[in-house]
Amino acid sequence: MNHNELMRNLRRALAVNEHGLAEIYALSGETMDPEALKNRLKQSNEPGYEECEEATAARMLEALIVHRRGAREDSPPAPPQLPLNNNHVLKKLRIAYDLKDEDMHELFAGEGHELGKQQLKSLFRKEGNKNYLPCSDKLLRLFLKGLIKRARTGVNSP
Repeated sequence: MNHNELMRNLRRALAVNEHGLAEIYALSGETMDPEALKNRLKQSNEPGYEECEEATAARMLEALIVHRRGAREDSPPAPPQLPLNNNHVLKKLRIAYDLKDEDMHELFAGEGHELGKQQLKSLFRKEGNKNYLPCSDKLLRLFLKGLIKRARTGVNSP
């Protein structure tokens, strides 16, 4: 998934503007000007568009975990996990929102995509594992759409 699209979806799920997103991003130990962040939230055909770097998206996911779950007192902010793929994004979102298997199944089912237990577990396996299942862009978009819907309605929000 495009990193700019990921950032836009995270902003929607958090229901914040670029200033709020910049404050959350600062929890990663790095800072970014809200205007620069705004340019990374734009579509590629909009004026002022800037491509979002992989490290920026990874830091945002780490900051989201700190924002939602609190900072760990015994360690500094985690360094970004690179390279960033859809499975890593799904894992970081699961951690940030403290989602259990049932929650994950509900989010996918709410968007019309039923996942079996083994399919879900396969998304979180290590890449070299024989049962590893790469997370497609479509699957990640469905998950993010369900997460946004859940955040907006406030239903079962962890």
